[in-house]
Amino acid sequence: MFHVKQIPHNISNVSRETLEILKKIYTANSYQLDRYADQLLWWNRKVNLVSRNASKEHVFEHIRHSLFPLALNMYKGSEHILDTGTGGGLPGIPLAIALPNCSFILNDISEKKCMVLKQIVKQLDLKNCEVRTGDVGKQVIDEPYILTTMHAFKLKDLFERTRNVNWEKAIVYKGKDYQEELKEISELDLQVHAFDLSTMHPQDFYKEKFILLVNKQ
Repeated sequence: MFHVKQIPHNISNVSRETLEILKKIYTANSYQLDRYADQLLWWNRKVNLVSRNASKEHVFEHIRHSLFPLALNMYKGSEHILDTGTGGGLPGIPLAIALPNCSFILNDISEKKCMVLKQIVKQLDLKNCEVRTGDVGKQVIDEPYILTTMHAFKLKDLFERTRNVNWEKAIVYKGKDYQEELKEISELDLQVHAFDLSTMHPQDFYKEKFILLVNKQ
C-alpha cells in the first residue's frame, strides 16, 4: 500500500527560445517526419491509432509535441529509450527519426497496433527501432534506459508496473491532472520537474499540457 508523503516537484514555464529550437529540429528531420505523418494517417483509417477524424495538421501537432523533450535537452547523453503505450508510435517514432544514434523499443499491449508499427518502421527504414508487444513490466532490457510515454498511463499505474525494471529517468507527457496523480504514488522515491507547454504556445493544442521529467532518488 502507498503511504502519504509529498513527492518533491517543481514547475517551469517554457521559453519562446524553446519553440525556435523545436522548429529547427522539425525542419532538420521534416522529410522523414512527413513520411511518418502520411503512414500514420493511412493506417489510422484501418486501425484506431489517433482520433478517427484526425487531420494531417493535427497529426503534425502530435509529432511536434513528441519532439518537445529534445528542445528541452532532456535526452542529452541518452542511448536507450523505451516508449510504452506507444499506440501509433508517439512519441517514439518522431524521437527515433531525430535521434538516429539512439536505440528505441516501441512497446504496446495491443498486438494489432504493434503489427502496424512494424510496418511503419519498415516503410521508414528505421534501423534503430524494435517493436515489442506486451506488458511494460515484463520487458527485459539489459542496459539502463529512459522510459517515456504519452498520455497512456496514470502515473501510479506506470510507476507500479515499472518499479522493478532498470529505467534511469522517465519523460512523461501529461495533462494538468498529473498533480492529483502524484498524490497517489507518494511512497516511491521520485523527484519530478514539470514543464508547462501552454505558457509559450498560443494554440489550444498545448493548453494544459505538461512534460514531466522524473528522476529516481
